[in-house]
Amino acid sequence: MIRGYDIEMCIIIKFTLLTLLRHMRYRPGHTGQSLGALRNQISLSTAQTNIVNSHIGRVLTPTLDRQVVKKKTKTFANGDKEESYEYENIVNDPELLALNRLQLCDEAIYKRQLLVSTMEQMIQCMDDYLKAEAGATGNDGQRFSMAY
Repeated sequence: MIRGYDIEMCIIIKFTLLTLLRHMRYRPGHTGQSLGALRNQISLSTAQTNIVNSHIGRVLTPTLDRQVVKKKTKTFANGDKEESYEYENIVNDPELLALNRLQLCDEAIYKRQLLVSTMEQMIQCMDDYLKAEAGATGNDGQRFSMAY
């Protein structure tokens, strides 16, 4: 469930970043600076969520090897032989998988807090950007600066 939220957040952040980058060259100075700060915050948030995503991915999707577990030989009446094989997916490094699970369990509360704080920072940064945008167009009568 956490991985699903993490993936959704990464997708939203990446699409927001693409949209902002597309419009960045048409912005005047003050608003462009605010947009640059927002873009930098989005990049930082994406990097932080990707770290958590990779840690979860190592546990949920370990590296597998396909190995032969059984070989059957069938001999026909005319002397022909037919071989068949049964394959099985085996975890490449079970000790590393156990270590990754243990590490993820030990650090779960910190990883959760990292994701929550990253989302809160993104929300704050987007709110600040909207205030700076409104201030640049003169809608609220005062200037607002994003200091990140």
